[in-house]
Amino acid sequence: MANILTSEDKSTINEILTEYEKKTGTEIAVVTVEDTSPSLTPRYFATQLFKYWGIGKKSVNNGILLLVSQAERKVEIITGYGIEAILPNNKVKQIIDSKIIPSFKQHHFSEGTLIGTQALIQALSEDKTFTAVHATIKIWGKPIHHPEYTFFGLLGGLVIAFSCIIALALRPIRLAPNGKSRIYDGTIDGAATCSECGQSMEKVDPQSLISYLNPPEQVAQELRSVRFDGWRCPKCHPEIPPTAIHIRAYVLNYRKFLNCPNCQELTVQRRYKTIKPATISKKGEESVTEKCNCCSYSHTTIQVIPSRGSNDSNGYTDGGTGGGSYGDSGGFGGGDCGGGGAGGGW
Repeated sequence: MANILTSEDKSTINEILTEYEKKTGTEIAVVTVEDTSPSLTPRYFATQLFKYWGIGKKSVNNGILLLVSQAERKVEIITGYGIEAILPNNKVKQIIDSKIIPSFKQHHFSEGTLIGTQALIQALSEDKTFTAVHATIKIWGKPIHHPEYTFFGLLGGLVIAFSCIIALALRPIRLAPNGKSRIYDGTIDGAATCSECGQSMEKVDPQSLISYLNPPEQVAQELRSVRFDGWRCPKCHPEIPPTAIHIRAYVLNYRKFLNCPNCQELTVQRRYKTIKPATISKKGEESVTEKCNCCSYSHTTIQVIPSRGSNDSNGYTDGGTGGGSYGDSGGFGGGDCGGGGAGGGW
């Protein structure tokens, strides 16, 4: 464990992460280590730690890991599948470079870690759809502890959840007459009103909508990673065809697809190829290639395949702080990641 956090800052970080988890269900872990050896890289260590602990809720993968490796002078932030569209890699990189690294260069490690944590929460909070959706999911996910009430509790929970989904679908949403928004909970809006004039908006037919989508959006729609709907306000934009519409994106599959750092859309797919199979006693290797279906982005990394007989945690109980219990994966909700996020050094 790298003792870089003051008692006051550690307490503050714990407090804000716990409060944010209570409010939205998002699980954020802040980890400081001396170094990440014998892992191949700090990035690989952070990704495997995220997966080992299962940071984030399993159903929505809304976890974030902030790792500081003091000896290697590296910061790594890993985002869960459900966070990647909210915090794309370039935005995470911006937080690292503008909020964390400047303090670290002055050897103010505790301050930089706190500022970075606050910046992550602020970035998440700016997306009102994400905050509202994940807060709702946390309420619905309330566990039932009495076996004799399990059947009725589950039935009641399903009825409540189903009713909420119907209510959300039937209630008109308020949208700006032009602009873009994104939703992640699988709900498809049935009606919309203009946030400027209050007029009921009209849905743009799918064929006409294509001309308003940029190439990455068109590819994402073809891949079925995202669905796009267009909404037109007849009062603010009476012209036909309208010069401006509101494009509403519905993320359909954030587990299979990744956010492209160039296109900023869910157009990247990951492919695995075994280089050296793992055995009971020896580790193996595999290549992981991320390739965008829209642009030329392609990135390949080599990662270790744990030996089939290995059950050790690879030192993953190094010091951490956050809104949960961090000695094992039991303190988190079983979330997963695909290596989204960014890193930086000082």
